Amino acid sequence: MHKIFIKLIIESKIELVIPLSEAIRAICSTVVDDELLLYDIKLCLDEATTNVIKHAYHYKPENTVEVLVTIEDGCMVFQIVDNGDKVPIFAPKIELDYDVNDTESLPESGMGLFLMHRIMDEVSFSKQEKKNILTMKKKFTLNIST
Repeated sequence: MHKIFIKLIIESKIELVIPLSEAIRAICSTVVDDELLLYDIKLCLDEATTNVIKHAYHYKPENTVEVLVTIEDGCMVFQIVDNGDKVPIFAPKIELDYDVNDTESLPESGMGLFLMHRIMDEVSFSKQEKKNILTMKKKFTLNIST
């Protein structure tokens, strides 16, 4: 398989999160035909990008969010890059404490990081110069047609 590298940039507006994650899902679908995996990737990207807009940029739309997608040798790497405030990263919850039959008991926050760690094979955070970088890696099996 050849290496795929794509960089997408959006303005930090919540209404651009879904089109961004849909574009990345479409890119990933060229090498993966597992609909559940594609849904999970989209979910993680929605959560990560929303967190940047909400916590690093405080909903200020004059900023940008970069998403770098690298697909090579059965591994997808997603890097979400921002220049916003550094957000304290807490250890992800091991389990979510709520009653599945009571939607009122759903946690209001903390689920995104929990899901990212559950779905992805690796999740890490780094700071390079003034950039915050969230890196998520997911291994996959190639489509037979690729």
